[in-house]
Amino acid sequence: DHPICVIQEQGHVGLEARCAGVKEVLPETEILYVQGTDMTQVSSTATAKLQTSQEADSIIGLGAPYTMTLLGAKESAGSDVAVASFDMNGELAQAVVDGDVLFTIDQQPWLQGYLSVDSLWQHHRGAFRMGGGQPTLTGPAVVDSANAEDVLEYADEGIR
Repeated sequence: DHPICVIQEQGHVGLEARCAGVKEVLPETEILYVQGTDMTQVSSTATAKLQTSQEADSIIGLGAPYTMTLLGAKESAGSDVAVASFDMNGELAQAVVDGDVLFTIDQQPWLQGYLSVDSLWQHHRGAFRMGGGQPTLTGPAVVDSANAEDVLEYADEGIR
Protein backbone atom coordinates (compact mmCIF):
# COMPACT_ATOMS: atom_id res chain seq x y z
CA ASP A 1 0.00 0.00 0.00
CA HIS A 2 1.29 3.43 -0.97
CA PRO A 3 -1.14 6.24 -0.10
CA ILE A 4 -0.55 9.92 -0.65
CA CYS A 5 -1.76 12.02 2.27
CA VAL A 6 -2.42 15.61 1.22
CA ILE A 7 -1.81 18.33 3.81
CA GLN A 8 -3.27 21.73 2.92
CA GLU A 9 -1.51 23.69 5.68
CA GLN A 10 2.07 22.66 6.39
CA GLY A 11 2.86 22.65 10.10
CA HIS A 12 -0.79 22.45 11.23
CA VAL A 13 -0.56 20.06 14.18
CA GLY A 14 -3.95 18.41 13.60
CA LEU A 15 -3.37 17.80 9.89
CA GLU A 16 0.17 16.57 10.43
CA ALA A 17 -1.14 14.19 13.12
CA ARG A 18 -3.75 12.74 10.77
CA CYS A 19 -1.14 11.91 8.15
CA ALA A 20 1.23 10.60 10.84
CA GLY A 21 -1.53 8.24 11.95
CA VAL A 22 -1.98 6.98 8.40
CA LYS A 23 1.80 6.57 8.05
CA GLU A 24 1.95 4.63 11.32
CA VAL A 25 -0.40 2.02 9.86
CA LEU A 26 0.85 2.28 6.25
CA PRO A 27 4.58 3.12 6.42
CA GLU A 28 4.84 3.76 2.67
CA THR A 29 2.56 6.80 3.03
CA GLU A 30 3.86 9.81 1.17
CA ILE A 31 3.03 13.34 2.33
CA LEU A 32 2.06 15.91 -0.30
CA TYR A 33 1.92 19.53 0.81
CA VAL A 34 -0.39 21.89 -1.07
CA GLN A 35 -1.41 25.51 -0.62
CA GLY A 36 -4.88 25.13 0.90
CA THR A 37 -5.88 28.72 0.23
CA ASP A 38 -5.61 28.14 -3.54
CA MET A 39 -7.77 25.29 -4.84
CA THR A 40 -6.33 25.69 -8.35
CA GLN A 41 -2.88 25.00 -6.91
CA VAL A 42 -4.25 22.08 -4.86
CA SER A 43 -5.71 20.58 -8.03
CA SER A 44 -2.64 21.13 -10.22
CA THR A 45 -0.19 19.83 -7.60
CA ALA A 46 -2.28 16.72 -6.92
CA THR A 47 -2.83 16.10 -10.64
CA ALA A 48 0.91 16.32 -11.32
CA LYS A 49 1.67 13.99 -8.42
CA LEU A 50 -0.86 11.42 -9.59
CA GLN A 51 0.51 11.58 -13.14
CA THR A 52 4.07 10.93 -12.00
CA SER A 53 3.57 8.56 -9.04
CA GLN A 54 3.28 5.06 -10.42
CA GLU A 55 3.31 3.41 -6.98
CA ALA A 56 0.47 5.44 -5.43
CA ASP A 57 -2.70 3.43 -4.90
CA SER A 58 -4.73 5.92 -2.88
CA ILE A 59 -4.94 9.60 -2.04
CA ILE A 60 -6.29 10.99 1.22
CA GLY A 61 -7.79 14.44 1.70
CA LEU A 62 -7.90 16.11 5.09
CA GLY A 63 -11.14 17.98 4.62
CA ALA A 64 -14.22 17.66 2.44
CA PRO A 65 -13.50 20.55 0.01
CA TYR A 66 -9.94 19.32 -0.52
CA THR A 67 -11.10 15.76 -1.10
CA MET A 68 -13.59 16.91 -3.71
CA THR A 69 -10.73 18.78 -5.43
CA LEU A 70 -8.62 15.60 -5.26
CA LEU A 71 -11.42 13.72 -7.03
CA GLY A 72 -11.12 16.18 -9.91
CA ALA A 73 -7.34 15.80 -9.89
CA LYS A 74 -7.72 12.03 -10.06
CA GLU A 75 -9.93 12.40 -13.12
CA SER A 76 -7.59 14.94 -14.75
CA ALA A 77 -4.61 12.64 -14.18
CA GLY A 78 -6.45 9.62 -15.56
CA SER A 79 -5.55 7.83 -12.33
CA ASP A 80 -7.29 4.85 -10.77
CA VAL A 81 -6.23 5.56 -7.17
CA ALA A 82 -8.78 5.14 -4.40
CA VAL A 83 -9.85 8.37 -2.67
CA ALA A 84 -10.46 8.64 1.08
CA SER A 85 -11.02 11.55 3.41
CA PHE A 86 -11.25 13.03 6.86
CA ASP A 87 -14.25 15.20 7.77
CA MET A 88 -17.50 15.42 5.89
CA ASN A 89 -20.09 17.61 4.27
CA GLY A 90 -23.10 16.76 2.12
CA GLU A 91 -21.13 16.76 -1.14
CA LEU A 92 -18.54 14.35 0.23
CA ALA A 93 -21.21 12.09 1.76
CA GLN A 94 -22.83 11.92 -1.69
CA ALA A 95 -19.45 11.01 -3.22
CA VAL A 96 -19.23 8.11 -0.75
CA VAL A 97 -22.78 7.04 -1.65
CA ASP A 98 -21.86 7.24 -5.35
CA GLY A 99 -18.74 5.13 -4.80
CA ASP A 100 -16.32 7.90 -5.81
CA VAL A 101 -14.82 8.11 -2.31
CA LEU A 102 -14.01 4.92 -0.45
CA PHE A 103 -14.66 6.32 3.04
CA THR A 104 -14.37 9.38 5.23
CA ILE A 105 -13.69 9.80 8.91
CA ASP A 106 -16.50 11.89 10.41
CA GLN A 107 -15.36 13.78 13.50
CA GLN A 108 -19.00 14.46 14.37
CA PRO A 109 -18.31 17.99 15.66
CA TRP A 110 -21.98 18.74 16.24
CA LEU A 111 -22.30 15.72 18.51
CA GLN A 112 -19.02 16.51 20.25
CA GLY A 113 -20.28 19.97 21.16
CA TYR A 114 -23.90 19.09 21.86
CA LEU A 115 -23.32 15.98 23.94
CA SER A 116 -20.72 17.62 26.16
CA VAL A 117 -23.03 20.55 26.97
CA ASP A 118 -26.06 18.31 27.40
CA SER A 119 -24.08 15.97 29.68
CA LEU A 120 -23.09 18.89 31.89
CA TRP A 121 -26.67 20.13 32.02
CA GLN A 122 -28.09 16.68 32.80
CA HIS A 123 -25.53 16.17 35.55
CA HIS A 124 -26.39 19.57 37.04
CA ARG A 125 -30.16 19.10 36.93
CA GLY A 126 -30.37 15.47 38.06
CA ALA A 127 -26.90 14.08 38.76
CA PHE A 128 -27.12 12.02 35.57
CA ARG A 129 -23.89 10.49 34.31
CA MET A 130 -23.92 9.73 30.58
CA GLY A 131 -22.54 6.31 29.79
CA GLY A 132 -22.75 5.23 33.41
CA GLY A 133 -19.70 7.34 34.23
CA GLN A 134 -17.62 5.64 31.56
CA PRO A 135 -16.22 7.64 28.65
CA THR A 136 -19.01 8.51 26.27
CA LEU A 137 -17.51 8.45 22.81
CA THR A 138 -18.76 10.99 20.29
CA GLY A 139 -16.60 9.96 17.39
CA PRO A 140 -14.89 9.74 15.14
CA ALA A 141 -17.02 7.50 12.97
CA VAL A 142 -16.17 5.84 9.68
CA VAL A 143 -18.62 6.65 6.91
CA ASP A 144 -18.42 4.22 4.01
CA SER A 145 -20.68 2.44 1.54
CA ALA A 146 -22.40 0.55 4.38
CA ASN A 147 -23.76 3.66 6.12
CA ALA A 148 -23.27 6.68 3.83
CA GLU A 149 -26.90 6.77 2.70
CA ASP A 150 -28.00 6.81 6.35
CA VAL A 151 -25.96 9.91 7.14
CA LEU A 152 -26.34 11.77 3.84
CA GLU A 153 -29.44 13.76 4.90
CA TYR A 154 -27.73 14.85 8.12
CA ALA A 155 -24.50 15.76 6.31
CA ASP A 156 -26.56 17.96 3.98
CA GLU A 157 -28.09 19.62 7.05
CA GLY A 158 -24.62 20.25 8.48
CA ILE A 159 -25.06 18.22 11.66
CA ARG A 160 -22.78 15.37 10.50
